[in-house]
Amino acid sequence: LMNMKKKNLFTMLMATIALTFGTSSCSNDNDASFPVEGEKAMLSIQLDAPTLSRASGTVPTDAVGNYTVFITDKSTGDINTAWTTYNSTGTALTGDKALGVTTNAQHVYIVANAGDLSSITTLAALKAYKADLNGTGAQSSATNRWATGATASALSFTNSGDGEYKASTSVTLTFIAARITVTVDNAMTKYGEPGSLTLNSIAVLNARGESLLFPSSGSSLIPSAYTGGKKFYTGYDKPSGETWSFWPTAGTYTVAAARFLDALNLAAPSTTYYYYVFENDATTANASPTIVTLTGKDKDGKNLYWPVHLASYEQWKAGSGSVSSITRGKSYNINIRLTGDATKGGGGTTDPTDPVVNGTVEVSVTTPEWTPVVLNKEF
Repeated sequence: LMNMKKKNLFTMLMATIALTFGTSSCSNDNDASFPVEGEKAMLSIQLDAPTLSRASGTVPTDAVGNYTVFITDKSTGDINTAWTTYNSTGTALTGDKALGVTTNAQHVYIVANAGDLSSITTLAALKAYKADLNGTGAQSSATNRWATGATASALSFTNSGDGEYKASTSVTLTFIAARITVTVDNAMTKYGEPGSLTLNSIAVLNARGESLLFPSSGSSLIPSAYTGGKKFYTGYDKPSGETWSFWPTAGTYTVAAARFLDALNLAAPSTTYYYYVFENDATTANASPTIVTLTGKDKDGKNLYWPVHLASYEQWKAGSGSVSSITRGKSYNINIRLTGDATKGGGGTTDPTDPVVNGTVEVSVTTPEWTPVVLNKEF
């Protein structure tokens, strides 16, 4: 979503939850192969984040800085608020910090780097909770890169024979946002000569504005409100007087140039530009797909664009990856190579919302977890 300079490479957070449940020694069921419901138990939680690769220079870490744990009770199927806890340091809840629960504990949900969300008291509310790209969950710093995960199946307990019921499970946390990295290779002929165009900036258009922590139903993480009231953020407003094929209707987008617009630094061609966005499942150009575009001007000052549509219809360089939609937890690593004649438009277009399927710009993409999706396109 956000413009993040010199950030680390994308990666998934892995959270391992080790659970140890102990019952009273006077229980008559200590030898049973199944737990007695409602017995007192202790829950220990250990979160382990992997060592991350680092970009050059000083960069923040994509680590667990804090997290809220929600645990459901199988007797109600809902969150047991007595077991909800917030950890502000990202450290393990083990030893004397272990949580007191009962053997009714069924599922574990974790939300990392989002601050204290213990005010959420029901599973329905947790699944309906939305992060806003320009506000709550803005992902503008390492500590704001929200990640979520839940147990895939109900906790299963076994009696260790010493009066304790034990279970272990693991939860994989994935970032709510997707990450876009952009590099530009300006190999245009005659660039800088009299009558040539100029390259000015990189902008992200149609960054979808909201995401859910967890699916409310099915597997979609895009709020259902999008069917009737979509919200987008964009780094580049449509210039007055220009006619573009498609553009979000009034009231559905907000210009957020500071987060989605960068001046292009041609003096340092290896510069990487970083942005964070939420899911976007647009499959047609008129459905407002997320677009990364170079901007420039021809010799007469007319605006030119070199757009890359992150959608299934985009024409990628042969041998490049492909992308059907923007998906959370993935990194879309885009390389734009310009090979046209800078005195003849350089393969640019006057409408970034109209996909360029032919030209002399090559774009490649890769997707890691923060899956790199490497995309290449040549103009």
